[in-house]
Amino acid sequence: MRVSVLAVLAALNATVALAQAGDATLASAGNWDLKRSDSSATREAACRLTPKTPSRIQVTRDRLVVTGLPKNSIFNYQYRIDDKPASTPAIPTSAMQTDGIIVLDGDALAGILNGHRFQIRILDKWHEAITEDVDLSGLKDLHGKLVQACP
Repeated sequence: MRVSVLAVLAALNATVALAQAGDATLASAGNWDLKRSDSSATREAACRLTPKTPSRIQVTRDRLVVTGLPKNSIFNYQYRIDDKPASTPAIPTSAMQTDGIIVLDGDALAGILNGHRFQIRILDKWHEAITEDVDLSGLKDLHGKLVQACP
């Protein structure tokens, strides 16, 4: 049983890696890439900004998303932009829990786009921390290109 579970996980990881490898990089600036992927399921192209270094963070037209989190297991999250004080710990919505993501938009996204460094700390229900720390150089310029290139 254990071997077959490992085989299934390996196949799923290979599928995700192949899908990401097919993403076309439209532009790069600083620490970020503007990528476009064609989704055969929706027949629409999706654009997103991703750090050049491996990260769970993606930025779209109107939000920053932290992906790949344990579903229905997020206790809370807190973020920090530059050297400003950390945000108040927030509890994710039920939709975020179900999808295993954290979404920041509105004023939070505006602050991130104008910042130089973004850090987020996510605590799961077992009180284990998941952290991301990314350099924001190039993000604001590429976000403007994303808005123009991907209506």
